[in-house]
This record gives sequence, C-alpha cells and structure tokens, in this order.
Amino acid sequence: MQVRNLALEDALDAAVEPELRDAVRQRWEAEQDQPIQRIRGLVGPSAPSNWFLDYRTEEGYIWSRLRLQLIKLDRSEADVDSVDRASDRVLRHLEDPREGGPTEFAVHGLVLGYIQAGKTENMTALIAKAVDLGYKLIIVLSGLDNSLRLQTQQRLDRDLGLRDHPAGIGVPTESAEQWFPLTSADLHGDFRLGSFEPSAVVHKSGRALAVSKKNAHVLRRLIGFLETARVQDLPLLLVDDEADHASINTGGDRPDEEDEIDGPQDDRDPSTINALIRTILAMFRRKATPFANVLIDPSAYDREVAGGLYPRDFIFSLPKRPHYIGAERLFGREAFGDEAAPKTGLDVVRTIPDSDLASLLPPPGREAAQSFRPALCSSLESAITDFVLATAAKEHRLGPGPATMLIHTTQRTGLHNTLRPLVDEYLALLRRQWKYERRTFRATLETLWTSDFQTTTLGIDADRRVPFGDIEDYIDRFFNYQPDVRVLNMTSGDRLDYDADPHLRTIVIGGNLLSRGLTLEHLLVSYYIRRASNYDTLMQMGRWFGYRKEYVDLTRLWTTNELHGRFRYLSLVEEEFRDQLELYGRNNMTPADFGPRIRTHPGMAVTAARKMGSGRTVRLMSRSYVRIWRRRASFWAR
Repeated sequence: MQVRNLALEDALDAAVEPELRDAVRQRWEAEQDQPIQRIRGLVGPSAPSNWFLDYRTEEGYIWSRLRLQLIKLDRSEADVDSVDRASDRVLRHLEDPREGGPTEFAVHGLVLGYIQAGKTENMTALIAKAVDLGYKLIIVLSGLDNSLRLQTQQRLDRDLGLRDHPAGIGVPTESAEQWFPLTSADLHGDFRLGSFEPSAVVHKSGRALAVSKKNAHVLRRLIGFLETARVQDLPLLLVDDEADHASINTGGDRPDEEDEIDGPQDDRDPSTINALIRTILAMFRRKATPFANVLIDPSAYDREVAGGLYPRDFIFSLPKRPHYIGAERLFGREAFGDEAAPKTGLDVVRTIPDSDLASLLPPPGREAAQSFRPALCSSLESAITDFVLATAAKEHRLGPGPATMLIHTTQRTGLHNTLRPLVDEYLALLRRQWKYERRTFRATLETLWTSDFQTTTLGIDADRRVPFGDIEDYIDRFFNYQPDVRVLNMTSGDRLDYDADPHLRTIVIGGNLLSRGLTLEHLLVSYYIRRASNYDTLMQMGRWFGYRKEYVDLTRLWTTNELHGRFRYLSLVEEEFRDQLELYGRNNMTPADFGPRIRTHPGMAVTAARKMGSGRTVRLMSRSYVRIWRRRASFWAR
C-alpha cells in the first residue's frame, strides 16, 4: 500500500498496525533529524581513477551483508548511508587492485574523525569494500596494548565474517569469500610464527587479516613471515588505527649517501615503529594506507625503508553525524569566524573541588609518590552514587545492557591497584544501605534523582522524565547483579569483554590504556582528574564522547574547573582546524600544500615536541599559533 502526501499521523493510521505505530514513528523522526553532510577534504594531483565510475560497491559480498547487519542492529538508514558515502569517498581514491589495474601503486591518505565518533565503523566499512574490490592482505595496526588489539580483532572478526556472532555477518559459506586469519581473538592472539604455512597467504581466491600491536618484536616477526611468504604481488591495505601513537618518525632519515650528513648514525635513523611500518609497505608493489598523520614531513625518504607516511594523496574529514556528543556539545566553546555567540555545553558536567584532589593525587616528588595512598573523597563517592542511579534509569528506559563507569586519576599503575578496594568497599556500603537501611537511603537517592537527574533531563529531553518510583526496581537489579570493579593497565590481569558478558556492569579504574582507543560500552559516569600537557593526549582521554542520544541526560562527567576549561578550549581548536581544511579544499590545494595553523594554549602543547617535526610557533595579529610548514606556507599571509 502506498501512502503519499499525508501528514505523519494520518499515514500511520492508514498504513501501520496500531501496535507498530510508536516504533515506526520513532524511526521516522530519527531519519528526519539527520541531514546529509558532505565530506570535506583535499586530494593530491592525481585524480580518482576512472575504475570507480563503473564499480558497484553494493554488489560486494562483505559490504552488502555488513550494511544489512547495521540496519538490523537498529542503526538508522541515514547513519548507515553516511558510513556508505564516507567509505565510498575514500575507496575511490585508492587504486584498483584487480587484474587489468596498475601493476604498481602506493596510496597514502588520512581520514580525520571525531573522538569516539564511529571511526572503527568507517574503517570496517572501508576494509569490507576494499576486500570486495580485490585487496588480498589487510594489516590493521591497533595501538600498543593487548586489550585494545583484542577489542579491534573481535570487532573486525564479527563485522567482516571471520567468526559467527549474533551481531555479525556470519562466516562465508563460499570458499572464495573465506578468510585466512593471521591473528586471533585471544588476549595474546597477536602474530606468531609457526602456526600456519606462509604459502597459504598467497592463495589467490582468499584474503588474509592480521590485527597487530605496534610492538617491534611482533612487527619484525610479521615482516619475516611476509618475506618468506613472497607476498610482493598481493595488493595490501594497511590501516593504522592509532596513526598519532608510535607511528610518527621522531628520529631522522638516512640519505642515499653515507657522508651527506655529519653526526652520530643514531640521530639519522627513523624511529623504530615508523621504520617497521615503512619496511612493510616497501615490500609490496601494490599498497594503500588510508589512515596516516599530518604531522609528518611530506618529502621524507630513507635509503633503507623508502618514503615516509605523509598522506600525499588525500586528506578527508568525516562529517559530524547528528547526535554525536563531542567536546563542543559537552563543554561548549567560544565563537569564531562569523558566529555571533558562543556555544553552550550540556548540563552533565559536575565539578570536583580542588580540596578533593589531595585525596587522590600524590604530592610531587618520587619518594612522596611512592608512599602515597589514595582515599575516597566526597566527589568520588557522589560519582559512584550517580552510576547507580544512571544505570537503573538507563535499564528502565532501554532494557538490559552493559553499563560502565570510568575512574581516571593518574597514570601510576600502583595507585590504580590501591584505589580498587576502596571503590569496592564503597559499592558494598551502598548495597547494604539500599537493602537494609532503605527508608533513610531511599530518601537520599530520591532527593538526588529529583534535584539533579530530573532537572538535567528537563533541559535536554523533558519527555523522558520519570518519577523515582519508576526506577526503584532497577536499583534492586543493579545491586543484585553485583557490579564489579576492574583495573585496566599494563600490569593488571583484568580485561573488558562485552561479547562474553553483554550485560556487563563495571567500574573501570585505569590510566594510559583507557585513553587510547579502548571502547567502554555505555559509559555513563566518568571521573577524570588527570592533567595532560598536550592537546592530543587530552582529547584522546575523552572516552565519554560518542553517540548517546537515548541516555545523554543520564551521563555525568566529574572533572575539575581547570580541565573543563581546557576541553572547552580544545573544542574551539578542533573546529578551527577542520574549518581550515575546508578552506584549503575550496582553494583547490593539495595535501602537499596543507600547512594548518593550530591555536596555542599557555598551559599545553599541541603534541609532544618530538612529534612536531616542522611545526613552528608564530603570532598572527594578537594570537599565537603553531604553524605546520608546507610548500605554500605563505598562504595565510595573503
């Protein structure tokens, strides 16, 4: 039955069964709320190959199934379409690996996303389409830690068909579509020699996947294996999932002639991980790496590991999809350009008083830090209580599912371990109070719910407000489930596995590991006080960014006034950077011309000094910027 030119409610009455109308109405409203946004970017002097004009990605085996699976998982058509268009834009700037395509090519690009904004999803869609096209070997470099590598492997195995999973596309039945896994979905399933024959990788009808840490020993094993397997004729797609971490060359480049540069040899060698990545790429005649870094010398060349990793062929900025909660939405930002007023943030940030910091942060000095023992403070206790209410309210609203709280106070692993029993003890106290002192404790929780959570919901989505009585049974369920406390760092044995426990409820204490790509499912409450001196470090720690439209009013971020101000400042820096990218694109400039200016901050640096390469601090009018020098460095002076 076709229904045209009718108002929504009339169309629902005419064409939809009564019991389905609410669901259809919600889906329609979600679709209407998502405008199409174009991808901004720069492209190199070589135009996209003509092969893409006649290629139909929708007919690809893996992508067609992945697209349907995303829709089945209640992703809106508009969201899936955004992923489809973005991955198409990148794919058409890769070369054609099929028979009849070029016999040699090397494509280097950069895809900029927002923190926790679906970069892995876009990466997975691109891999699916690249494999459908004919790329045979996929290498994904996934951070420095086993937990992050495992999480990436599990996600790709599920979404690309390496294993059966309820949320995945399933293992292909056709032999031509099956995978040859070089790594596995185990905590220590990184690449190891001896478990398969090298000749299997070059089998023409299949494809191979390796998800590897950026670890020198692992990468050297992989390089040795690839040399034995004689893979130089296989088309390679290498994806650097953390291109700003360990991949940047902080060393030098050796010229063709030994005597061209004076000084110690070590000063001229590329840094280890950078050199190993370049070694892998140099082994292949046909290769593409679409996730590089802009803080790289575009003319870099080393006589042993060849050219650098600068994204000379394209730089694309993924659009910010509707309902994304990033730095700007969360913290607000000052106006810039033609904007008339600053942006205001959401009422979900709570202030940690400076007086509480002494309980959690060690004093300066090594001896004092070693003897320091943390203690719970009132703001951390309040944050844990918020987690109880937020989890109960989310389950009432959305049904059973995972719920996570993050505590990030310091990078010192020893302090994570000593804080854990204190948090455990406080959770146990709350449980006892709820079960055996409910009359008094119920009044405390109801007051918090009414004065804080309901007030926030009123300002964000008033229709979602419910009285305390509606979530009371779900507080029972929270404590009956007995949520646990886990420590995630390089020394702990804990890990997160949402596949093994889809309803996992946990408080996670950690440091550096939590700030590098690890996804915390349904992160409701964050307690963050660790200071960071670099822009990139601070933004990477924002695990609380992401898509949380259905429960953003229930989330809480506890942090200091100083950090709140820094995040607000960085939201301005981020938007200015993307605005420049669009300006360069409108002026038909290439990635080789791209010399962005990045607004400086008196208390932070853009990144570590060893990563800055050709960056210099300049002053434009009354404000200071770091300028990344490129061939057209005079552009901003015009």
